[in-house]
Amino acid sequence: MNPAALFKVLLSACLLLASASVASAAKVLGETTAATQQELGDGAYAFTRKANSVFFRNIDRLKREAQADATNFGAQHGKQLKVLAVDVEKPLYGTGFCAVTLKAKLLEPGDPALLANEANKAGIVNPAPAMSAPSGSGTDALYADLLKLDDLRKRGILSDEEFEVEKKKVLSRSK
Repeated sequence: MNPAALFKVLLSACLLLASASVASAAKVLGETTAATQQELGDGAYAFTRKANSVFFRNIDRLKREAQADATNFGAQHGKQLKVLAVDVEKPLYGTGFCAVTLKAKLLEPGDPALLANEANKAGIVNPAPAMSAPSGSGTDALYADLLKLDDLRKRGILSDEEFEVEKKKVLSRSK
């Protein structure tokens, strides 16, 4: 066989294999992630999203999908999430599958731990002590606590329902 003809055959075979592998990678990338969920105990769960291909490297998408899994699970059980940790596995390219594990605790709506979590996200150091025991004159402390609650509601840290629950607690302490 002629060396030029052999070269053309080998080149054609390489191009055919390359296009087939690209098509295969595109098919695998369409089915990007697999979801798992594990109970850790004490109301805590781990939600993991793992890539189905070594070619998938979008960690932000894995985080969003894990967050959505956790949020949906909480909604199904009438609970809200307090994120405890987010672990990321991003091995060297081609040596393993990327994964994100979101660890969260499911809490009842209005739970004080949720309020502290939202306050920390908003950059408020700790709103709870300001709303605890009234100091000084009862009316002044009550008014200050209600103003702080209203401020948290206006900032979006407390929903209207959470605001009403906390307001009732403050008002019940004044009696």
